[in-house]
Amino acid sequence: MKFDLVTQFLNLSNGVKEETWWNANWVTYFLLHDKGSLPQLQQQVNDYMKTTAVKEEARLDGSNYLRYNLEPLTKVHLYSSLAGFEPNGSIRYIYMFLIIALLILVIACANYTNLATAQSAGRSGEIGMRKVMGASKRQVFMQFIGESTIITFIAATLAFLLSVLMIPYFNNITGRQFTAAVLMQPVPVISLLVFCVLVSFFAGLYPALVLSGTQVMGVLKKGFTFTGGNNMLRKSLIVAQFGISIFLIIYTVVIMQQMHYMQTKHLGYDKDHIVVLPISGNMLRDFQNLKDAIAAVPGVEGVTASYETPEFVEWGDGVSTTDEKGQHNVSLNAMPVDLDFTKTMKMQLTAGRDFQESDFAMMDTSNNNTNFHQPFIINETLARKIGWAPQEAIGKTLDKGVTGPVVGVVKDFNFSSLHDPIGPLVIFLGRDYSRTFMVRIDGNDMKKTLGQLEMMWKQRVPGRPFSYHFLDDDYNKLYQAEQRSSALFGIASGLAIILACLGLFGLAAFTTVQRTKEIGIRRVLGASLGNVTLLISGNFLRLVGIAILIAAPLAWWAANTWLQDFAFRIPVQSYVFIITALVTLLIAFCTVGFHSLKAALSNPVKSLRTE
Repeated sequence: MKFDLVTQFLNLSNGVKEETWWNANWVTYFLLHDKGSLPQLQQQVNDYMKTTAVKEEARLDGSNYLRYNLEPLTKVHLYSSLAGFEPNGSIRYIYMFLIIALLILVIACANYTNLATAQSAGRSGEIGMRKVMGASKRQVFMQFIGESTIITFIAATLAFLLSVLMIPYFNNITGRQFTAAVLMQPVPVISLLVFCVLVSFFAGLYPALVLSGTQVMGVLKKGFTFTGGNNMLRKSLIVAQFGISIFLIIYTVVIMQQMHYMQTKHLGYDKDHIVVLPISGNMLRDFQNLKDAIAAVPGVEGVTASYETPEFVEWGDGVSTTDEKGQHNVSLNAMPVDLDFTKTMKMQLTAGRDFQESDFAMMDTSNNNTNFHQPFIINETLARKIGWAPQEAIGKTLDKGVTGPVVGVVKDFNFSSLHDPIGPLVIFLGRDYSRTFMVRIDGNDMKKTLGQLEMMWKQRVPGRPFSYHFLDDDYNKLYQAEQRSSALFGIASGLAIILACLGLFGLAAFTTVQRTKEIGIRRVLGASLGNVTLLISGNFLRLVGIAILIAAPLAWWAANTWLQDFAFRIPVQSYVFIITALVTLLIAFCTVGFHSLKAALSNPVKSLRTE
C-alpha cells in the first residue's frame, strides 16, 4: 500500500463527507472473521438496504433499493473493475498472453518435428549402420530424444539470457518495473526446467518413433522416405502453424483498429489542447482572481474548473423528482463545475442554457427565500430515463439533497471509459468543489502559451509548482492496458509468422531436394519454370489455404468476444480477413517459391546423371 498522506475521515470538510445513502464516493474496507461468510454478509447487506427505514431515508419506493457490492480485497487488482490503491490489472489479459506464448511454442515444436523428420532422409545411412552394429530400437529412440533435449536446453538457455536483456523493453511496454531477480526465483527456474523436459519429450517424440522404427534393409537400400502417415502429420503441423499465425494477425489488427477508433472518436466534447492544472484548497480563497489571470494570458481561449475532468467522472450520487407521471429516483454520476464549463469543453446544449453569474444568487441561501438553491444541467440520457424530452426538461425540479431547476440539457458525451455506455449525469454549479482548472489554449503556439502560463502561475501562486498535464493524455491513460496488449499482440503475431515461415522455408528445401529427379524429368519433358514453381508451391499453398479457412472463423469469434467489453466498438470488417489471407498466401508463396525456382533453374542433367 503506497500513500503520501494518511488522515482521519473526521478531518474532511462536511461538504466532502456528505452522509447520504446516495453518496457513492467512498470505498469501505472491513475485516471478516470468517472468509467464507462473504455471500451471507452480502445477502444481509441487501436485506438491510430493502428495509423501510433505509428506503425512506434514500427516498425510494416500491421495489427499488440501493445495492452495495462486496468484493474480496485480494480479487480487486486482477478480477475487478473497482479502483484500488494501484491501477488494476486484468486476469483475462494474463491468460491471453499465456495462451499466446503456448501457441508460439507449439509453432516452434511443430517446426522441430517437421524438420527433424524431414532431415531423416539424410540420416538413413547412419540409422541403418547403428542398427546393423546392434543398436536396439530403444537406443535409437533415446538418441533422438537426447538430441531434442540438448537442443531444447540450449534454446532455453539462450531464451533465458535474452529475457534478462529484454526486461527494460518489457517494462517499457507493460509499465511495470521487473528486475532480473524475478527470473532467478526458485519457482520460475524450476518451472523452466520442468517445461524444458516436457518440450524436449513431446517435440522429439514423433521423430524418435519414426526413425527408431525403420527397417534396416529398407533404409540401407532406399534410404528413408516420407510415408503417408508422415505426410499427414507434416501437413497437419503446417496447417497448425499458419492457422495460429493467421489467428494472431487478425486478432491484432482488430485490437489496433479498436484502439484507433477510441483515440479518434468524438466524445461529445473537444479534449485536444486542454491543459489541466491542479487546484489546492488555498487557491479557492482567491479563485476568481486566479481564473481571470489565467484567462488573460495570450493564447488562452477559455478556462473553467471542476471537481473531476470529464473523461472519467467517478462522483456517484442520486436525484429524485416528481412530475405528472409520478416520482422518479435515479442513481447517477454528478459533476460539480464552474462557469463556462460547456463552453470551454465545446459541448453542445440541446435545450436551455449554460450556467451564468446570476445563478450564484440562487445558491446564496442567506438571501434566497425560495426552495430553489441549485441550478442543474442534465444530459440527454438522464432526461430519457426520467421520460422528458430535452425542451420539456427545462424548468423541471430536481432534488439532490438541494433542490433546484433544470436550466439546460447537454448532448450526451462520454464521461467514462468507452467500455461503459453513457449513463445518466447531472452537472451542477459547485465552484467550492473545484480541484482542477481546465484551460483551452491555442494549438498553433502551445509552447509559448505554456511558458506565459508558467510565468503567471509563479507570480500568482509562488508556493505551488507549475505542474500541468493534458486532458487527451489523461484520456489515453484509460486504455493503457489495451495499448500494451496491442503492442504485445503485434510482437507475438510477427514472431509467429516468422517462425512459421522459417519452418516452411526449411521444409520446402528438404521437399525440393527429395523431388530433384522428378523436377529434372519434368524440365527435360518441357515443363516451364512457372509449371515447376507452381507444382512445388501448390501443395504448400493449399495447406495455408486450409489454415485460413480454420483460423478465420476462430479469429472472428475471438475478436467479437473481446469487443463485447466495449460499449462503443467497431464492427469486425471482412476486408481484414481478405487482406490477411492474401498477405499470408503471398508470404508463403515467396518462402516456398525461392526453393521451387532454384530447383527449376538447376541443370536437369546434374539431377539425372546417376540414372
